[in-house]
Amino acid sequence: MIPEKVEYRLADYYFMGDMEEDLEIRLSGALIDAIIKSNETISDDELVKIVIKLINEYLDSRRPDDE
Repeated sequence: MIPEKVEYRLADYYFMGDMEEDLEIRLSGALIDAIIKSNETISDDELVKIVIKLINEYLDSRRPDDE
């Protein structure tokens, strides 16, 4: 099992280094919108769910269609 600290470091590396700019902008915007709409009461877990959904949608859009 990968230690939690290592997982965070890998995720941070990807987020800060390799993520395409358009995805980074979409994620940041979605998080800011969610925080504002909730009057800053949204939980970290809910924010993570939003990001996971957007990342999965992004990855699905990049996969070639099955023929």
